[in-house]
Amino acid sequence: MLGLIAGAWAGWYGAIAGLVLGFMVDEARSESKTRRSIRAFLAEPDRVEPEEPLPGIASAAALALSPAFFGLGDNASAARQGFESLCFTMLALERSELRWLRTVLDLTERSPATALAQHARRLALNGCPASRRLLADFCYSRFALSARRHEGAAEMRLRSALADCGLDARSIEESRSSAFPAARDPWRILGLRPGSPAAEIRRAFRRLSRQYHPDAAAGSLGAEEAGSRFMALRSAYEELMGRPGRTDGGAGSP
Repeated sequence: MLGLIAGAWAGWYGAIAGLVLGFMVDEARSESKTRRSIRAFLAEPDRVEPEEPLPGIASAAALALSPAFFGLGDNASAARQGFESLCFTMLALERSELRWLRTVLDLTERSPATALAQHARRLALNGCPASRRLLADFCYSRFALSARRHEGAAEMRLRSALADCGLDARSIEESRSSAFPAARDPWRILGLRPGSPAAEIRRAFRRLSRQYHPDAAAGSLGAEEAGSRFMALRSAYEELMGRPGRTDGGAGSP
């Protein structure tokens, strides 16, 4: 308005130019205010409550762009591109909302958030299921590209980090299945919940191996199917018992 009044002294052309200039100044001020708010939130998520297009998406973005979140190094530029692409395909964000999200990603990439525990807690308490699932899908998509994807300890850290963000075991498994469509989860093969103790793993293996042993199940399943299931059980058992922390018996003592 001030630009319009000031420009009116120079005639209609001046009035129009002043109006445009005033609009640009207002936009710049609004953008600056938004960036300050987001920057403050990234640093202290417990004290600042931003206006989000999707509850929890700012914390999800902050965690996604932090290599320290689930213990894997990552290329910041590739991580940002992957997260933004996933948002575009999973979420129906309007243009203004996508612009806001890109501001979050820009500020996070330039000054990575250090309040990871606070962001995880905020996502668990205040985030919506879509924001939490977005983070899980992103993490597993990056994990699938990692050279450490076959390390059980690395995946357990990822599962633990996602659980701290409010995801239950079923949601985590769904994200894992999306990233590894051909993979077979050893916990699921043995019918156990992730993290079950060694004693439960042994009991499940003994029970199922008796049920699907080729000598016992060949008649009902066929020799080939029974042998395939038995080998899957054996592989799942050996994988779980051979993971770090399993010192009470090992894979060779079912």
